[in-house]
Amino acid sequence: MALKHDIAYSEYWNVATRAVYIPASGSKEYGAARDGYALNGILAFKTQVIKICAMVSISSLSTPSAAGGARFNTFSPDVSLTWYAQNWLQGAGYNLDTELIFLVTKDFAIDMEIGKRLRGQLGKF
Repeated sequence: MALKHDIAYSEYWNVATRAVYIPASGSKEYGAARDGYALNGILAFKTQVIKICAMVSISSLSTPSAAGGARFNTFSPDVSLTWYAQNWLQGAGYNLDTELIFLVTKDFAIDMEIGKRLRGQLGKF
């Protein structure tokens, strides 16, 4: 169960928070032995050419009871930068996307994506 709240926003940016409650549920092998929680902070900024979105999450989760039901805590920062070749995408069509994830250290990864129009008028081009 999650609750999201916009703190402040305008035409170009948005600041929000999200709280998540994950009840203990599921099987002994694949479920969560104890309740879990997460708190996220979200900041987004956009223009007609770029979009920047940042999110920070603090979570407390548990392993399945068959694995001991241990609790672990996480801190997960995430930043996404998107560049639009056309101002605003309009129209229907098909697109092919691929991505490369490069693990820099055991705690830090870089994710790069590229897309190619296959058919249709995505963005009227």
